[in-house]
Amino acid sequence: MGIFFAVISSIGWGVSAVLVGGSLHKMKVLPGTALSVVASFLTVAIITSLLQWDELVSAGWNAVLLFALVGVLSFTLGRFFNYLGIRRLGAARTTSITAAAPLFASITAIIFLKEVPNTLIISGTILVVVGLYLTMSSKQGKVEKGKKD
Repeated sequence: MGIFFAVISSIGWGVSAVLVGGSLHKMKVLPGTALSVVASFLTVAIITSLLQWDELVSAGWNAVLLFALVGVLSFTLGRFFNYLGIRRLGAARTTSITAAAPLFASITAIIFLKEVPNTLIISGTILVVVGLYLTMSSKQGKVEKGKKD
């Protein structure tokens, strides 16, 4: 079931990148990010209030602070820089580059969570690095310089 959820998530992120690419012709990045973050917050707040309110109010402060940090790093800053990338490079190229998240997740998990990488993790990391190199060395795709964001 976890793989199913991961695939659904990937589809959502991929479609979102294309929708953002189309929207950024009519709106600057910062207001677009703000609207996206507010809409995400409201959606999750309503669903959580209806389905798992007890879990939310019983969470310890450590969990609350860590998830708040995730909100700043991922949903706000990550989304803002992702939208900037889409505006300047296009949805396909930016999404290919953001697919390097497992590389950074693996390194961070090894350092902070003491996870031990296996052969598949190491092989996947090497493939991600090769894919990043190929994506970033490509001259094809949308590149906009000097555009105000």
